[in-house]
Amino acid sequence: MGSPANGATVRRTRGNTALSAIRAAAAYWTEQGWLTADPPRRCGDGGHVPTAPGARPRRRRGAAHREDIPLRERTLWRMLYETAARLRRGLGLDVPDLDLPNRRARVRRKGGQLDMNRVADRTARLLLRLLKGRTAGRCF
Repeated sequence: MGSPANGATVRRTRGNTALSAIRAAAAYWTEQGWLTADPPRRCGDGGHVPTAPGARPRRRRGAAHREDIPLRERTLWRMLYETAARLRRGLGLDVPDLDLPNRRARVRRKGGQLDMNRVADRTARLLLRLLKGRTAGRCF
C-alpha cells in the first residue's frame, strides 16, 4: 500500500491529465471557431504538489466557502451539495419547512411524498444568517 503522499501525487497527476485533455479540446474548438473564450484558463494549473518532506498541501476552498459570493448563493449551493436535492426543491423551500434546532428540512419528493432531510451544521449556520429571524416566506 502506498503512502498518502504517493496517493496525493497520483490523484494530482490524473487531474492534470484530464486538464490537459480539456485544454487540447478547447484549443481545437477555438481553431474551428466554436469557442470564443478559453474556458480551461479558469481551471488553473491543477494545484501545487508539496516537495518538502512532511509538507502538507494547501487546502482548497470551494465556492460555498468564499466570502466574495453572496450569502444566498453560498447557502443554496452548500445545501444542494450536501442533500443532493434538485434545484427546484431547494428554491421551493419555505421557512416553515425548516427545523434548524434539530438540523432538518422538510422537502417534497418527486412523487409528492414528504421527506425530512438532515441539514449539516455549516449549512444550518448559513441558513440562520440568511433568514435572520424570518418566520415565513421562501428561504431563497
